[in-house]
Amino acid sequence: MDKIFKKCSIKNFDFDFKNQPWSSHKDITVSHTINKETYHYQIFINVALVRNISFNIGIDVKTASIILQPPGHTIHLHEDKFFKLKNEYPNAPVDRIVRANIFLEDWVWGQFMQFDDLAVTKWKKNEGYIFNCTVPHLSTNASFENKYTLQITGLYK
Repeated sequence: MDKIFKKCSIKNFDFDFKNQPWSSHKDITVSHTINKETYHYQIFINVALVRNISFNIGIDVKTASIILQPPGHTIHLHEDKFFKLKNEYPNAPVDRIVRANIFLEDWVWGQFMQFDDLAVTKWKKNEGYIFNCTVPHLSTNASFENKYTLQITGLYK
């Protein structure tokens, strides 16, 4: 399968993401490798909230969520498997499944993402990246502020 990886940006995402009922997720890879628990929080949102955004970046949206990564927490190196999309749409063409990771606030010193060998810092609100299951990535928040990202998952057009 060919790698899909490209920069993207959106215009407006008008949603009160900070005041939501967050669900906690333990990063299992961390607890098994260094015996320290690390967490992130996630809410799934109605795809209608991002449908216009997703069309502008070339994705037929199927699922959408927001991730809150607290200070001091890491999502270790991994490749996305798109379990939720594959369960809900078992006939989806695997070579077209992608995720857009959109930063919901400007970068803060100590926040870091990496895609393959590209280290990403100094992002602006509403910038992000589109990638498929062939792109290993990670995220660390060593700042003193929460890091929020919008995840749009669907089929690349």
